Amino acid sequence: MIEHRTGWVRFAAVAGIVAIAAGSLTGCGVDDGSTAGPVAACAQGFRVVSTIPRDDPAFTQGLVFVGDRLFESTGRYGESALRELDPDTLATIRSEPLPDELFGEGLAHHDGRLVQLTWREQRALVWGIDTWRPDQVFTYVGEGWGLTTDGDAFVQSDGSAVLRWRDTATFDVERELEVHDATGPITQLNELELVDGMVFANVFGTATIVVVDPADGRVVASLDLSSLVPELADDDPNAVLNGIALVPGTGELLVTGKHWPAAHRLALDTPCWP
Repeated sequence: MIEHRTGWVRFAAVAGIVAIAAGSLTGCGVDDGSTAGPVAACAQGFRVVSTIPRDDPAFTQGLVFVGDRLFESTGRYGESALRELDPDTLATIRSEPLPDELFGEGLAHHDGRLVQLTWREQRALVWGIDTWRPDQVFTYVGEGWGLTTDGDAFVQSDGSAVLRWRDTATFDVERELEVHDATGPITQLNELELVDGMVFANVFGTATIVVVDPADGRVVASLDLSSLVPELADDDPNAVLNGIALVPGTGELLVTGKHWPAAHRLALDTPCWP
């Protein structure tokens, strides 16, 4: 494992210059999907293709593949980092610690850059994927939880029932969408991943991933991963599901959780929703 701290010297020098204010909600109404009638979500089937033990379990906050490379954002004050992992063994190839005052959160890739949210610091660090330097900062209002991209925009969660689509160049909010099922809004949306045009969202504190239609915010399906939760979760309330990455070229998901001793590759059954 290689740790690099030198990038923060350069980062500190330019942070005040390149920080881009974002998150203003002026003119951004919430699309609550009111045109759609209540529809019960179906149970999405899957099978476990493989289980990969982790020798160095982390406080996983975000997980993303970029081609055949795997990156992870880890959290907690004084422990947060950006990591590159071996996709086959999950061994840490490289790690860049964050300053102690930052709590790492969701992670997404766009156009050669990794964007890493922070929890309450209202900053998103923009890393060069090969330089491993945080050479830009986006700012936003509220908390940062999960982050993914649909190719045209970032999609961000903040622990509420609302997802925000953000401009990839400025991080400005382009639209907001309330996620709901037949019973009402679904809150505590956390880690995110785009899969075949649908937003897969982990519901924090549960072993459930909901499948959200980005057109109207409806939850069309859910995955129950309770069978994968390790025994350590009985004694550690923080050991929750919190890591979803689409494995390129396979349609499979790599899932893990905070301090989980393993990650699991899942093959999804045919979508259960129409």
